[in-house]
Amino acid sequence: MAAPLNYTQPSTEAESFQTDTKDEYKTRSTSPFPIPECRYHPAFCFSPSIFEDIPTITLCSTQGTLYAVPMHTLRTTSEFFATMFTLPSAAPLGILDVYEPDILLEPLLRIICGLSTPAWDSFEPTGISELFFLADRWAMPSALETLRPILSAPWFLGQNPLRAYALSVHFDWTPEIQLASSHTLDTDLLSPTAAEAEIIGTLAGPAFLALLRLHRTRLAMFRARLNSPERFLAGNSSPFFCSACARTPLDNSSWRALKARLIRCLEEEPSGEALGIYGEAVVGGMHSWPETKACWDARCVKADCGAKNYDQYGTIRQIKTCFEGLPSIVQVDWIPGLVPPVEVEQEQV
Repeated sequence: MAAPLNYTQPSTEAESFQTDTKDEYKTRSTSPFPIPECRYHPAFCFSPSIFEDIPTITLCSTQGTLYAVPMHTLRTTSEFFATMFTLPSAAPLGILDVYEPDILLEPLLRIICGLSTPAWDSFEPTGISELFFLADRWAMPSALETLRPILSAPWFLGQNPLRAYALSVHFDWTPEIQLASSHTLDTDLLSPTAAEAEIIGTLAGPAFLALLRLHRTRLAMFRARLNSPERFLAGNSSPFFCSACARTPLDNSSWRALKARLIRCLEEEPSGEALGIYGEAVVGGMHSWPETKACWDARCVKADCGAKNYDQYGTIRQIKTCFEGLPSIVQVDWIPGLVPPVEVEQEQV
């Protein structure tokens, strides 16, 4: 994206036109703020002959960069400008101060004018949010639809899941809300960082409670499944006798300790990655816990038996099953007023 200041104009005619317009700006401006030096952006600088054929308005950024945009383009892409152009005016519109910085104004005008846009991953996350909100303030639905895929982009979701969720909620975009919610599972909602807390503060109560509900539902379901006698017969049945000698009731204290550790781990890190249930190479996973070792080493206390209390690989497989069935997205009915996505019926061939 070209730098917004110190532009080199493409022609002498354009330079002359720029100088004349700059003088006009200085004489007609009544702004109490210091007047910056005005220069046309090269992508939005037209020669006077074009201005005679196409009604054009010039927008001025806070840095003093001028953007000549056809009025028809603004009228058809922005309800805000369409309404403004219908209002009575004592004098024709010349240069319009929009009090927006170049970093927001330029990409938005590029979108509505059909020009090439910058790489969105080069923007700061706050800049992405402000760009969405500027398009919203100016009522530019087509620009919002152009920006919308950013919220589903891996580079944005991976680093800014809460921001993606907040923006999706603001615009009632259900698919993006659900996708972003699945990426918030790494976030501790009750002990957020300063940046996360700032974003959470912008969320409406129901939207934040929906995230909390997702995290707590996962934990409650995981706990219930680990405590199920149908899933873990030997560990959760009382009493359960040794499968080898059929005489000695098992001491399930090691299994209870492992369950407590698993539940605590998911509570601290709702995504479940810290559980490490998909490989022994995971650092800090359950395969390295002392509770896990104690569970696999537990044996029947009968002197002439000594059989293992639990099937290690069968138990791990069942723990994986318990985890894999947990919900990973917020449900539409958890956020009052949210419009469910429209399902398109496919024609039968």
